[in-house]
Amino acid sequence: MDDLRDRIAHALVTRPFLCLLAVVAIILATAPGLPSLKIDSSARSLVVEDDPATRDYERMVETFGNDLAFSVIYRSDALFTPAVLASIDEVTLGLEDLDGVTRVVSLATVNGLQGDGKTLDTDLLMPVPPASDAEAQAIGKRAMANELLVGEVVGRSGRAAQVTAFIEQRPEDRDFERRTLASIEAILDRERDRLGPSVTIYVSGPPVVSVAMVDTMVSDLMTLAPLAIIAVVLIYFWFFRTAIVVVLPIVSGFASVLATLGFMGLMGFELNPLSIIIPPMLLVVGATEDIHLLSEYVDEIDRGQDKAAATGAMLRYCLMPVFLTSLTTTIGFLTLSFNEIPLISEFGIAASFGMAINLVMTLLATPAIVRLMPVPVRRQPTPERLASPVRHKLAMFVTGHSRLIAIVGLGVFLAGSALAMRVTIDNDFLSFFDDDAPILAKLRDQSRDVSGAAILVVQIDTHKVDGLQEPETLAAVAKLSDYLAGRHDDVMGYDLFIRRIHQQLNAGQEDYFAIPDSPALIAQYSLLIDPETLSRFADFDMSKGLLLVRTRIAGSNAMTQELATIREYAEGILPPGVDVTFSGSEVLVARSGERVSREVLANLASVYAAVFVILLMIFASLRLAAISIVPNLFPTIAVFGAMVMLGIPLDTAVFPVAVIALGIAVDDTIHFISRHIANRRAGESREASVRETVEREFRPIVTSSVALIGGFSIMTFAAFGSIQQFGILAAIAIFVALAADLLITPALVLLFDTTKSG
Repeated sequence: MDDLRDRIAHALVTRPFLCLLAVVAIILATAPGLPSLKIDSSARSLVVEDDPATRDYERMVETFGNDLAFSVIYRSDALFTPAVLASIDEVTLGLEDLDGVTRVVSLATVNGLQGDGKTLDTDLLMPVPPASDAEAQAIGKRAMANELLVGEVVGRSGRAAQVTAFIEQRPEDRDFERRTLASIEAILDRERDRLGPSVTIYVSGPPVVSVAMVDTMVSDLMTLAPLAIIAVVLIYFWFFRTAIVVVLPIVSGFASVLATLGFMGLMGFELNPLSIIIPPMLLVVGATEDIHLLSEYVDEIDRGQDKAAATGAMLRYCLMPVFLTSLTTTIGFLTLSFNEIPLISEFGIAASFGMAINLVMTLLATPAIVRLMPVPVRRQPTPERLASPVRHKLAMFVTGHSRLIAIVGLGVFLAGSALAMRVTIDNDFLSFFDDDAPILAKLRDQSRDVSGAAILVVQIDTHKVDGLQEPETLAAVAKLSDYLAGRHDDVMGYDLFIRRIHQQLNAGQEDYFAIPDSPALIAQYSLLIDPETLSRFADFDMSKGLLLVRTRIAGSNAMTQELATIREYAEGILPPGVDVTFSGSEVLVARSGERVSREVLANLASVYAAVFVILLMIFASLRLAAISIVPNLFPTIAVFGAMVMLGIPLDTAVFPVAVIALGIAVDDTIHFISRHIANRRAGESREASVRETVEREFRPIVTSSVALIGGFSIMTFAAFGSIQQFGILAAIAIFVALAADLLITPALVLLFDTTKSG
């Protein structure tokens, strides 16, 4: 093994230009994937394709149509005027002509269903725009008196109207929603100019959220990634006072990022709210191995070695620990690739590739650069002068108080574990935006003006032809519809049309807003409903029905609780044999939240198991593997505890922080244990070995940790919430990992290591 290490080190030292050429070749090999790399902000990456909820959703779309829609909102104190209603009609026509729009619902497309007790007017509420104020006011009066339309196309205040454009789902066309939004805005700009400032027109809905999410993520990535690397190299420069620490992280870091992004493009992966953290993570975390190498190189230079000798010594000592630490982190991320949620699985594959390629870039670029750059001439920097007595005192403290450190550490671990058990699990993409983000303002306005932007689909399956037209069944559905209307902004369903028609054909009497007792009468009423409208809420053989619920509920946790409440109520009122299921994009996200809650601990357990096995293989000692894994539990506990204290829920975007923290912490642990073993084999006593290891590893561990904290702290300035939260939690995890590596690890080595001297 030593011969192989020495041969690799010799090749890396003596062929610097060839090594740099290899770096360029790797980047060029993955570069074809860069143009095809897309950004995905939809919830589709949270969906497990063979999950029952996914199949239910696909069947719902096939039967009733898509639930994905843009909402155009008009708000004015004088809404029902010829000018505004003509504009709504014009916008409706414009939206219907757009590519990918499947259906438009507005004042210009809905039926009035107005009766006089004997006949029923089934014509459009507004077949043509009104020519006078009186006609416009009459349309407004009929709309506000129709419970089917309030919350659907007009707001309850009478000062807002909604035009809903349902669109196709085109997962293969990532620019579809953006292009459609741009086309809608172009239509609305003309109407804004025509109507003036007295009428507010804006567009909202889930597709607008997706576009805003992409824009925010791209902005953060372009701004924060360079700032993070600048923060890291400045901190390294402050510690080392040599220009080489500026060059190394930039070369290896950016080379790793380019290669990883190219790999993602070649694999068909996309940047999403989780994988968006990979580039800054590689820039920040990837620099840690550079600093371990550089620290050893500078030590050798300070001892009087020339460049070649110092570079060779650096590689002979660091090559194996650097390889093993990168291998450990890579395998840790790779375990996530077995997750059933595509978002997490793809993150695991991309992150593990990134860490592996960062190892390659580091080993190729670092020796080459230190060989080609001038020998660093430096005065002892202030940080080093300050650190020398600190690391000596720390080494003496650890060797003199190992039992106390272990006892206090156990207490902290137990307290942190109790706190971590209270972490909540939630997936809420809206929480990723700042409270003052324009998209959140639009969603709040939409909820206030008309109804909530989120759509919950409640499906009723009678399992028999014409089952939905049985009075007992439809009356139960109506009762469920009223229950939902009391809990949410708006509900639309087949039962409401039947009740409306029954009432209008009975002189509008309030008591007749009910389901008739005759199946034949229900069937006759169904013939009066516009066929296209009917197909939205009942299937062709009247065996299934759909309730479309507009809601303000946000987050998988709240949605899951609401679904359980609705199910309990529905099962108590629906006849035997009638089933209720839930569907829609919001439900799929809620289901993913449940899956995360089931799998996150299993994922972390598998990561720790994989790391433990690797440590066991590295040290060939069960005792040393156990000693090494214990300090690395602290960062994970710290992450979950901080989430509880800061009110950050556990979701798909932040839970990998624990894996990253483990990867960073175990890197330092491996370096520490490796040096300790070398010292013991050189004949040093256990106490002397630990003291020397603490003093030698103090600088790279502290330097890399402070730099990581600085780099991750930059992310807290992100506009996108998942990046903010990731930065906060990662900085906390690194700080705890630093304390654990410098206190817990040496204390456990002193108390439990039995490695023989000599």
